Amino acid sequence: DAVLRIVASLEPALLRDLIRYSVLVFCVALALKAIWGEDVSPLIGALGVGGVVLGFALQETLSNFFAGLALIAEKPFVQGDWVQIGSTAEGRIEQMTWRATKIRTRREDLAIFPNSVVTKEIIVNFLKPTRVHALNLPVSASYNDAPDHVKQTLLELLAQVPGVLKSPAPVIYLTGYGDSAINYAIKCYIDDYDKRSAIEDQILSRVWYAFRRNAIEIPFPIQTV
Repeated sequence: DAVLRIVASLEPALLRDLIRYSVLVFCVALALKAIWGEDVSPLIGALGVGGVVLGFALQETLSNFFAGLALIAEKPFVQGDWVQIGSTAEGRIEQMTWRATKIRTRREDLAIFPNSVVTKEIIVNFLKPTRVHALNLPVSASYNDAPDHVKQTLLELLAQVPGVLKSPAPVIYLTGYGDSAINYAIKCYIDDYDKRSAIEDQILSRVWYAFRRNAIEIPFPIQTV
């Protein structure tokens, strides 16, 4: 019972399954030895030969299994982390089994990646090394509006948005002069990635109201013919 309690406490499920099956094989070998009193070495040898044949047949499955072991050793993420795997999916880690890693996307879909695919992709963990995450949002203003005035307006509205951290402090960058507008980038920080979309919505919505109050124009493309 004590051994079972220790196994049950291990994470993730892949490691528990590996230990469970290893203990099962060991117990079967001991039972054969105790009941029939015979050497189980020939049986183990026969299982080894069969295992080679089976290995070729289950090459992809074994690849996923050992890739899962590599993920356990390196721990690029744990259950509950927000990650992006490659460029295809972003979501929260739901579970990692001996075959696949499952993530829950923002649209509440379940994306399942074979472990062998996960180990070949670039993994971005949004909660490591810390929970602090930077947001970068583009904003444009008219050439008639002084950059210092635009920056100050943006900083003042960021101070009023729930979820935006005071430290590290937000920063506004002028990123370039476009055909019809001066382009800026808002860089601010959050520590709750679950609310990223909601915080971005609050920031961009308040930009419109703040610009309107401060007589800052949000330009649209204009071409003179």
